[in-house]
Amino acid sequence: MTTYESASSAASLGASGSPAARPSGSTAVRPSGSTAVRPSGSTAVRPSDSTAVRPSDCTAARPSDSTAVRPSDSTAVRPSDCTAARPSAHAGTSAGNGAGLARKLRIAVLSFWHVHAKDYAKQALDHPDTELAAVWDADPERGRREAEARGVPYCAELDRLLADPSIDGVIVTEATSRHPELLIAAARAGKHIFTEKVVTLAEADCHRVLQAVRDANVAMVVSLPRLNLPFVLGAQELAGSGLLGELTSARARLAHSGALPSEASPLGYLPQGFFSRSEAGGGAMIDLGCHPMYIVRLLLGMPKSVSAFFGRYTGKEVEDNAIATLQYENGAFGIVEAGFVNRSSPFTLELHGTEGSAVYSAKDGKLMYKSAKLGGDQAKLWHEYALPPALPSAFEQWVAHIRDGTRAERNLSIALDLTRLMEAAQRSAVTAQAVPL
Repeated sequence: MTTYESASSAASLGASGSPAARPSGSTAVRPSGSTAVRPSGSTAVRPSDSTAVRPSDCTAARPSDSTAVRPSDSTAVRPSDCTAARPSAHAGTSAGNGAGLARKLRIAVLSFWHVHAKDYAKQALDHPDTELAAVWDADPERGRREAEARGVPYCAELDRLLADPSIDGVIVTEATSRHPELLIAAARAGKHIFTEKVVTLAEADCHRVLQAVRDANVAMVVSLPRLNLPFVLGAQELAGSGLLGELTSARARLAHSGALPSEASPLGYLPQGFFSRSEAGGGAMIDLGCHPMYIVRLLLGMPKSVSAFFGRYTGKEVEDNAIATLQYENGAFGIVEAGFVNRSSPFTLELHGTEGSAVYSAKDGKLMYKSAKLGGDQAKLWHEYALPPALPSAFEQWVAHIRDGTRAERNLSIALDLTRLMEAAQRSAVTAQAVPL
């Protein structure tokens, strides 16, 4: 029997993560001959066909008389027995692949340590095929607060939550340093896993996690959100079209002001755990730098070595200003920049090749390119590339993999490479030497 604490209220959360619309009046043309590239593994999400599920007979700890339960297609859970619902007889257990379930998938959030935990919890609440079922957190006060805000139970004991057969999947947003033990435990308990990046701080631990996921035959997706956005898909198309020739360099930059002091946040607006090496494993590079890093890896492949340079402008324990350089066998370079000390630094992506260049900036949301292959006067002009539509979000893809019994092999391959690159960058910054891969 799994004992949860009941929540007393529900609250709405967060803003949507949809990409910004193209400015009105702009006309974009996809170059002739270019073919849209769609990463494999994305599957359309089916509408919900959930049926009512009875609550289990687990007891609740100190339920509030005013407990609010979020409306759903499932049977309302009484405050006096506010617990996870028992799966219907034909649904099987979460140790299976999840295909064929006729009810909503019941999802638990494991920790609100990460700033994006609230975003993922909202997605679990909003998705037609999922419901937020419980919260666990190593910080009981935070866990109870966040569970109560969403009208779901708080579970104080992780082992009991993972042993609950009615929980289908977990969202892992605990401190990065604790990912290995948490992810392996979830996999061995037969829970499908949606996790923040990076998977782990060390490649060896990442292999252990992925092996546990394979052994348990559960669906795992790592949140690498920009792989699904139009500008990255468009850059991948453009790089593959030949209009830029052979790529000789790629540069990606992402920064914000999370470590800069303000009147409201004298230590910076990021949670202080993001500045703790023992919790986060690093600073700007391991957090923000992941996004430009996996984009450069997508466009150029894996390098032969990595060199990194870290700055500590605010004097924190971890880097708040960082650059990594990726060196390739053919002489090409990748440049990854990340920072917590910039108030006005839009996401920037540059591609340079033997026949042309492309530049994207979040400032205007346009992907512009220039190519000698266009010939004549057209070769002298910058052109806007028509961006393809976004793919389903990482969370939506995770749900689809569970429903369809498929696995996100491409996502996990990129996530493993990301761990390798980040581990190399951290080692290079410490040793002041290039780290071979």
